[in-house]
Amino acid sequence: MDIVESLFTYTGTWFGYVSACAVAPDATCRPFLAFIALGAAASVALTLVLLAYRSAYGRTATRVHEPIGLSRRTHTVEHARRTGPEPQLAPQPALRDRLRVAA
Repeated sequence: MDIVESLFTYTGTWFGYVSACAVAPDATCRPFLAFIALGAAASVALTLVLLAYRSAYGRTATRVHEPIGLSRRTHTVEHARRTGPEPQLAPQPALRDRLRVAA
């Protein structure tokens, strides 16, 4: 039970400190406010890094995949020009009665 009581005591102390800083900020709240500001700055920095990465990946993917798509279109058009109508196959003769299926 000591662990549960200490957990609730610690949580109560933490929320008491945060509430006291929200009601009447003074010099003792500066580390907490700096922690909040640092978290907000880190979130903004991470968002900017992700946006820059997505933009760079899009440019790279376009640069890499554009020649592939162009060559595929050219290949398809050339292939369509080279191939003529499909050859007609002769119909298969029907099986006669004297042939048996292998068992």
